Amino acid sequence: MKRLFVAAGALVWSVAAIAQQMPQSLPASSVLGRLGNGPGPAQAIPFSVLYQNLLQTVPANPWTIKMNNSASAAVPTDVTIDALTIKSNPASLDEVPIWDSATSTMKKATLANVSTVGSVASINGLTGTLTLFGAFNSGNTLYTPQSGGYLNKLRNSSLVAWFHGCVGSACTITTSGGWCAEGIYVKPTGASVTCQQQTASGCPTGSLTYNCVKITSAASVTAIQVRFVVESYDAAPLAGQQTTFQFLWKNACGASVTPTIQANYPTAQDNYTSVSTDLSSANLQATTNGTSQTEAYSWAPNSGITAGDSIDIGFGACGASNSDSFTIAGGFDWRATPGPATGTVSSPPTPEIRTAAEDIVWSKRFYETSYDNGTAPGSNGANGIFSAIATPNSGSGHGALSVPFTVTKRNSSSSMSYFDQAGNASEFSFYNGGWTNSAGTLTSVNTGANGWLVYQTAQNLCAFHWVADNTITGG
Repeated sequence: MKRLFVAAGALVWSVAAIAQQMPQSLPASSVLGRLGNGPGPAQAIPFSVLYQNLLQTVPANPWTIKMNNSASAAVPTDVTIDALTIKSNPASLDEVPIWDSATSTMKKATLANVSTVGSVASINGLTGTLTLFGAFNSGNTLYTPQSGGYLNKLRNSSLVAWFHGCVGSACTITTSGGWCAEGIYVKPTGASVTCQQQTASGCPTGSLTYNCVKITSAASVTAIQVRFVVESYDAAPLAGQQTTFQFLWKNACGASVTPTIQANYPTAQDNYTSVSTDLSSANLQATTNGTSQTEAYSWAPNSGITAGDSIDIGFGACGASNSDSFTIAGGFDWRATPGPATGTVSSPPTPEIRTAAEDIVWSKRFYETSYDNGTAPGSNGANGIFSAIATPNSGSGHGALSVPFTVTKRNSSSSMSYFDQAGNASEFSFYNGGWTNSAGTLTSVNTGANGWLVYQTAQNLCAFHWVADNTITGG
């Protein structure tokens, strides 16, 4: 009997203890529980605090808790919180909990209301349209500029380098193909075309450069192709990446023209004797006569472009008349652009244009002359002419001359040519109070990446213009 009495006493004490921890009623909008780590007495937890402390973890399984969900004090009851699942396509009227910082309470809002909060009235006090230079969009995605190093893989995008001439007077480009401005190779079909530098008002509307390139068609021309050839070392980093090519042009062909784009890479490094297709021919956007337009196309180049790439733009016959022409502005650009789908791009990134000094040096890696920039090789004139005293050796009669290049060429296989002061090919001049032209010839000893070694036996004095051609014409 004594043991029964003790057990009954213990039971009464336990029930009393539980009763003390379990309140008979809870404040409005609260739940019974305990915050923090470790054991302790239960307490009423307001819903707002509950959301901040417990609902940060999405329950994987249903929760059952005791709470008072009424607006006044009441006995807590069991409430089940369902496991949360993902709704793939939320509707505008769906609701989400939010914390009202003004009242320090939990509230709810529809997704439609929440989305309007995303608008920004000003940034650092600036209002109105926000322009991100260098950014571009594809669909609903905004791509910001990449950072670190140069992005554009096309040389002479500033159109300041004209080592082949075509300034002041037009250059004739035959069906064999030829260079206009450095970095722009033109190949007509059917008949020759002309190419000439244009400036300022002669450029397409919206041109970012002072110079531009005008190509004029002619009778019997059936097609005109403009190539942008990228050396292997510059093309290789783009292999396998999504890229975008763009250029701005003005159509004066007499009718609407839809340019085409294709790209080929060589099977041997920078040697286009044999090529494979990088990009099959595709249409760009049609451009009506008399208007200017930016053409842009995106694709992921083949891994084979580690050997180089030739991006070829076709303009059809462009009217096939000597009064029909088209003009290409500077700012042509090819770079990696993750995001856009393959095809035409309506909003390409802002073109990257290097400084005049940088483009001059880059272009001389491929083609350098002693003539002034803009003067065609073979012209009459002494500006920049190489002159030296070549004292013949008493034993052999040879007078050696070393012609240094101002920029290291891409390899030691430059094709060398020379002209006398009057423009006669393969002759040199000498000056002794006046010019004597066709005074003798040179014999090449060696061509390297940094210079050319020659000798002559005719005169102690000699002067000549020289050309080092290490261009890649694509294909």
